Amino acid sequence: SLLERNVIDLTAAQEWETEWNQSGLPSRLSEQEYRQQKRDRLRKRLTDSVRVNAQQGSSSGGVYGDLASFLDTFAGRGRREDTSQGTRFAHAKDLLFTKAEMTEQAP
Repeated sequence: SLLERNVIDLTAAQEWETEWNQSGLPSRLSEQEYRQQKRDRLRKRLTDSVRVNAQQGSSSGGVYGDLASFLDTFAGRGRREDTSQGTRFAHAKDLLFTKAEMTEQAP
């Protein structure tokens, strides 16, 4: 219901305010930096926890090869198979150098 949703939102806001006052302000980080650092710590803890559990499961005969590659990708250490993705700057640079090479090769 609407009342329950408002209570949940209010409680979450109060919890964040308490955490920010107790941990965030003394860290001397901006609110965005603190949130990013907290998110990174949580991601690392989750990844490490799942990796340890996957290794324990694989030693007992489970199949977790795909899970390990997923975790590497999730943690940002995975290989990117699709290299067609990139920034607009990278595409523009590639196009510029390709055009320059073509004009140099032209008679």
